[in-house]
Amino acid sequence: MRNYIKLLTAAYEQFYKDSRLSPSHVSLYMALFQEWNISRFAIEFYADRHLLMKISKIGSTSTYHRCIVQLHDWGYLIYYPSFNPFKGSRIRMQLLDDTEQELASGYDPKLEQLAERYHPTTEQLDDRKYPVSEQACVSNIKHNKPLNIKTPNRKEVILFFKNLKSKKSSANHFFDHYQGQNWVTGDGLAIKNWKSLAKKWIDRQHAFEKKNKIRHPKSEKDIDFLKTTNDKDYGQPL
Repeated sequence: MRNYIKLLTAAYEQFYKDSRLSPSHVSLYMALFQEWNISRFAIEFYADRHLLMKISKIGSTSTYHRCIVQLHDWGYLIYYPSFNPFKGSRIRMQLLDDTEQELASGYDPKLEQLAERYHPTTEQLDDRKYPVSEQACVSNIKHNKPLNIKTPNRKEVILFFKNLKSKKSSANHFFDHYQGQNWVTGDGLAIKNWKSLAKKWIDRQHAFEKKNKIRHPKSEKDIDFLKTTNDKDYGQPL
């Protein structure tokens, strides 16, 4: 059985030493720690994004995903994203105290009971429900997490929009929007094909501009009747 005070003290000591952490990282970790405690410090447990955001007081989905991915990258936990809306993501907390460097591998029946309680389903997550070795964990991470998907830079986006006869301002708007969202959709899924998304963006932009022109045609008051031209034909009778 894990020692709650010892694990929590180790976490606070790590927070003190790690200058990369923001208040959002700490509050999300503490929300995860609470869920870990509820599961009686199981090897792995299921995490509900909406619940974690409520507990940690994180209001932005993009902030949540950025923080949990960075906690994964910095060794605080192992994050197994779920691409099934009916299942939560799996979390494997890393031990931060000096006596044990990582959780022992193996199947924990408590996790299965919790999964059935909060996410009832007969579908398996994969061929093996839980990793049986550290090597298996690594292969699972590579398969599941959308961290290695290549995202475009601003120059690539501008060039793509230019080839589709779209404005540079529209390209910058597209890039700034999704860069601010860390290239994930509103559902929290990683954007795998940004070009397809950009085409839809351009189509919507063109449709909006066309609709706007129909709605606001040029009226006589917008015409400058005093405007003259230098190309005059003096051969025509007055």
